[in-house]
Amino acid sequence: MPSLGELYRQPESYPQAIPVLLAHLQRNYPERTLADIGDALPFKPDASWWKEFKALYLTTQSEAVRDRIAAALSGCAVKKHYDDLLAFVRDESLGSSRIYFLRPIHRIGNRATPGAGRAVIETLSSDATLGAEANAILRGRSRSQ
Repeated sequence: MPSLGELYRQPESYPQAIPVLLAHLQRNYPERTLADIGDALPFKPDASWWKEFKALYLTTQSEAVRDRIAAALSGCAVKKHYDDLLAFVRDESLGSSRIYFLRPIHRIGNRATPGAGRAVIETLSSDATLGAEANAILRGRSRSQ
C-alpha cells in the first residue's frame, strides 16, 4: 500500500485504504497527525462511504478530523444525502466545517427543485460562520463552485 502522501497516485487502493484511514482518524493522535491522515482521504470518495463518514463526523471531538471528514462528505454527497446536508449546516456545534456543505446543498437542491438550493443558501447569508461563503455562492463567486 502506498504512503499517505502517495495514496492519491493509486486511487485503486482507496477501497482498502479508507477503512484503515478511518480507524486511524479515531485514535488519539495530535491534531496535525490527524489532519495529515484526513488529507489522504480521496477528494471525491464513492458515495457508499457516506454512512461511515457521517458517523465519524458526528462523533469526533477533533476539529482536524471533523474538517477532513466534512470535505470527504461534501465530495461524495448525492441527492439522497440532501437532508443530512441540511441538518449539518443547521447544527452550529459542528463549527466551521459546515462550510463544506454549502456547495452541495446549492447544487443538489437546485437540481431537485429549481431555486431550492439557492433559497437555503440565502437563509445562511447572515450566519456568522457561513455568511461570507454563502454570499459568494449567491454572487456566483464561490471558490467552491
